[in-house]
Amino acid sequence: MALLLISSVATYSWSSLRVRRSSRIFVIAGIGLLGAALVTNPWITLLVISLVYLAMIPFSIASYGRVKRRRAARA
Repeated sequence: MALLLISSVATYSWSSLRVRRSSRIFVIAGIGLLGAALVTNPWITLLVISLVYLAMIPFSIASYGRVKRRRAARA
């Protein structure tokens, strides 16, 4: 997992997330539940977070490929 954090594999970043105004309360509630899960059962929560991160890698690579093609088409 740590190797992916310093690799050149395309992954989503926090700065690319935009939360709509209508769903902000649900995001805050989800973060609160995540924090509670980390306090009550940290190992299972960290395992789930890691699995979600690994599952998102193919989607982020595909998304970056679309961005790369758009940039190449503009040039």
